[in-house]
Amino acid sequence: MNSKRLLGRIFGALSLFAALPIAAGAQAQSFPSGNITIIAPYSAGSPADTLARRLAEGMAKSLNATVLVENVVGAGGIIGTLRAQKAAPDGHTLVIGTQGTLMMNKFIYKNLRYRPDQDFDPIVNLVEFPNLVVAPASLNVKTLKEFVSLAKERAAAGKPLTYGSGGVGSSAHLAAELLKMRAGIELTHVPYKSVADTLSDLLTGRIDLIFGNVGVFGPHVEKGSLVGLAVTAPERSKALPEVPSIVEAGYPDAEFSVWLGLFAPAKTPTDILEKLKSAAVASMAVPATRTSFATEGAEVKASASGSFRDFIAKDAAKWRPIISKLGIEIEN
Repeated sequence: MNSKRLLGRIFGALSLFAALPIAAGAQAQSFPSGNITIIAPYSAGSPADTLARRLAEGMAKSLNATVLVENVVGAGGIIGTLRAQKAAPDGHTLVIGTQGTLMMNKFIYKNLRYRPDQDFDPIVNLVEFPNLVVAPASLNVKTLKEFVSLAKERAAAGKPLTYGSGGVGSSAHLAAELLKMRAGIELTHVPYKSVADTLSDLLTGRIDLIFGNVGVFGPHVEKGSLVGLAVTAPERSKALPEVPSIVEAGYPDAEFSVWLGLFAPAKTPTDILEKLKSAAVASMAVPATRTSFATEGAEVKASASGSFRDFIAKDAAKWRPIISKLGIEIEN
């Protein structure tokens, strides 16, 4: 090969590499090129749905685009998550991922049809919801310590207390099992289709405990029909300041907040992910949005700094041995 041809190939290759950042930047500048859809993998009115709709409104303004919310319900969030997995990685289809769907499920389901670590790009952690530990007023316990003492008495008599949840592997199930482990008590699990379905049975005393959403169960605590034993966070909830934190209640190792974040299909270009992250953070920074979530007992976590992927990895390292020890496993 003569020197002129060799130099031509070298300059051609250098030109190609020099053009790559320009092409990537142009891709971000042209995004979005159409409507953006945020998949909420739970029903209308659920925390994920409410979050998606508030997020969509703010992101639409930041991106000067139409941002739609689509509820794709079923299998505890798995159906909607699968829909997002199959979408083109161009930033126009996103999904609200939960601690369950995009972290815990990989330890719980034997044949999960998606790979949380490989099939999705984490964009930003949005909010965290601590659980409200509630018992019916008829149980005549005022504190979590009193509940634990009663649970030990009932178990010794062969009549264990019960707790409800939204099903095996749900956050309420795992939170209650974590408390059982930390407090050394026996409780009988009564699974329902959703946590909301437990409310009537809790109010009538058919079940003895639930780990639920502050927004759903808090009003009944304020009325006195339910007793708030603790909020599973290091500090008290601004929505229910009279209810002690799990630390104050004496069980700091039972702390448990459910996070919800924004995800894109894997291999979405980095510059588009950054643009989406900036829009999401700006949307969640609106004072009215932060106040609205605070009244529901949630804390907005969206921040331009920090790695959401690293946060998920740290949370997974905490929960993997716990789920393994509990022996929770679902075949699907």
